[in-house]
Amino acid sequence: MNIEERTPLMGPRTLGKARLVLAPCDFVKLELQQGIRQIKDFLVEHSKRRQGYGTKLMQRVCTEADGACIVLLIHVEGFKNPTMDDDQLAAWYARFGFRTIQEEPARLMVRMPRIVEQAIAQAERRMVAHG
Repeated sequence: MNIEERTPLMGPRTLGKARLVLAPCDFVKLELQQGIRQIKDFLVEHSKRRQGYGTKLMQRVCTEADGACIVLLIHVEGFKNPTMDDDQLAAWYARFGFRTIQEEPARLMVRMPRIVEQAIAQAERRMVAHG
């Protein structure tokens, strides 16, 4: 049985003219892949850009990932989107909670599930309070 057959949140997602693929993160160890999905081939048809399709699809995927407690990872590649460079794309992904974890040789961004982000924030508040 491969990872696609035994784990949630896998495969293509579409909304209108926006699409992406959620895949195992092939550059992490197999035992870690169950909790991580890589977003691949994220594309909005050129004539439909800036109409909210990409935003709504990303919101839906992030909600799914939160529900399954899955970490999302994306390789920021501006060449697939001629209307935005890598910095603009990174800023767009940051709106959904993605953080840059690597700049070179390729920019990688990660998004932790909401429950994990909340736990980290709570722990940070405790550390500050107990200074």
